[in-house]
Amino acid sequence: MKKAFVIALSVVGLAIVTAAQGPGRGPAQTQSPRPLVGETMPIGGDIAKTIHFYHDLLGLQCRSGDPRARLGWYDTRPFLEDMYGIVGGQLRNVTFLVPGSPFFVAGEEMQIEPIEFNRAKGKLLNLRPQDSGASRMIFRVTDIDKVAGYLKQGGAKVVTTGGTPVAVDGATGPSRAIVFDDGNGFLVELVQPDMLPTQLVGQAANPPRSFVYGLDTTVTVADIEKSGQFFRDVFGLKVTVEPTFHADPKRLQTLGLKSGQYKEATVGWPDRTPQLNLIQFSGVEQKKLTPLVGDPNTTMMRLFVSDMAPVLAKVSASPDAKIMNVSGGPSLQNGTPWLVVRLPGASTYLQIVGLANGRVG
Repeated sequence: MKKAFVIALSVVGLAIVTAAQGPGRGPAQTQSPRPLVGETMPIGGDIAKTIHFYHDLLGLQCRSGDPRARLGWYDTRPFLEDMYGIVGGQLRNVTFLVPGSPFFVAGEEMQIEPIEFNRAKGKLLNLRPQDSGASRMIFRVTDIDKVAGYLKQGGAKVVTTGGTPVAVDGATGPSRAIVFDDGNGFLVELVQPDMLPTQLVGQAANPPRSFVYGLDTTVTVADIEKSGQFFRDVFGLKVTVEPTFHADPKRLQTLGLKSGQYKEATVGWPDRTPQLNLIQFSGVEQKKLTPLVGDPNTTMMRLFVSDMAPVLAKVSASPDAKIMNVSGGPSLQNGTPWLVVRLPGASTYLQIVGLANGRVG
């Protein structure tokens, strides 16, 4: 069982440290600034439903091969118990690659890593787009009608009012978008820009590997100013928060909302990293929930930093940040520190990993 768990743990992320450059990479790449967004981690969903949605319907591939092999349970161990606050029991997880994401980790793509704990005490929360802690994984696709058709045929629940892609305007220009529930209470948005990237145009003669070519994540927060300030203070990032709430009827329709307003924040991440943005709603009924790390419908974002010490000092100095590690500080594994923090002003967690070699790719 121990050997099997070591394999599982490498999927949880430990192998990233030793396999960051991957086979056949060629000359080492120039270091990128820190921090980097590495993974979106939806926690608490039924892994069987997860595999059905992301692999069978959306077409993502599992890093470790056949995702059905991930249906088995593995014993926890002290490192994970300290980090996640769940003592004993078992877990199971699976990692899916996101083609085209501009982030090099072991296989050259960003990951989605759903995790399920069999001793989680919380109940299914059924979060809606406006509830703090809700996450929306935004997949950029080349053929939204075809992909949405696959999801519908597979029984996926449509969140978007009207059930068809909606024409919307965004920071990158006009596009069409539709939102689904992934079967475990996490929101998945498909977006097809009116103008696809140049490298994706005219691929009929050379079919792509996947309809998906990128992923960003937006999390709903209760206090966008407080959440944004945390990213500024702790990571030194530029965070631009919209000055007022507003309501685009098409965006509300996409999210399945009849009313309400929202404002968003853009977190200015360094180069070669997926995007993590924030959104806050007003004028619509919202749940006030603070699930524990391992509870159903919890979202955690994995971030990499080159030096944990100054980050830990800033987190500790933040009056609103809450360290979730049972020990009160980073959990060490093979000399690498892992810190889980509840994002101030939100019900979302950040898993901060300090890499001893100061780089990911």
